[in-house]
Amino acid sequence: MGDSGDVVLAAVRKIDPKGVKSDFVAALDEISKSLTEVKSSSLSDATKKMVAESSLLSAAVLWEGFVTDLFVAYINRDASRLASSFQTRVAESVKSKFGTLVSQGVKVSFPKHMPEKDVRTVLDPKEYNLSFGSGADMQQRAADYLATTHAASFGALAASEVASIDAWLGIRNFLAHRSQSSEDRMNDALKAAAVPALLRRNKHRVKDAGDFLKAVRPPAKEWRVENYIKAMKAIAQKL
Repeated sequence: MGDSGDVVLAAVRKIDPKGVKSDFVAALDEISKSLTEVKSSSLSDATKKMVAESSLLSAAVLWEGFVTDLFVAYINRDASRLASSFQTRVAESVKSKFGTLVSQGVKVSFPKHMPEKDVRTVLDPKEYNLSFGSGADMQQRAADYLATTHAASFGALAASEVASIDAWLGIRNFLAHRSQSSEDRMNDALKAAAVPALLRRNKHRVKDAGDFLKAVRPPAKEWRVENYIKAMKAIAQKL
């Protein structure tokens, strides 16, 4: 409260999307440093394969957190599209239960600049990270939740970039579950024509993810997992 007795509202702290990106890249750089040390070490081939797997898994988990934080940062700055999306969803839900007349009276309204805590609660009441089944799913969610200017960067990703996202999501799910279904989906994602050559599998199915991620595919000199990390960093800078 000010000296005059008037209530003074604190300005909503705006999250810097550039900071979200730089933090993500810095975290990936730490993984890359560890990989460089392991590659030149005397560790066994089996251990190196395990490190390649854990590095991809860690990077993919960081990616999920990064995209969530980026969504939060963009919505924190402009929540108008999120409000519009929830208006439609809530009205449809009310209509299905109570009819058109009642649904027409439903109004969802968010402040244009929503506090970070509120954004996270709206996106998921339990404040989990957003989970995307594919690159296309991420693009659709961006179109649903983000202001046009921010959603456009997601929509502008090239087919090869969307396919790269699908590829590392497929590997991540396989590493997490090790099921036949996850192996099948991983191999489908890895053989897609749009996946860049350095990230794509050949005609043979991938059964040993560590071997696949530790492999070097000319003309690259790095392990394949390192090229996945490079792809993540490049795509992150475009969003």
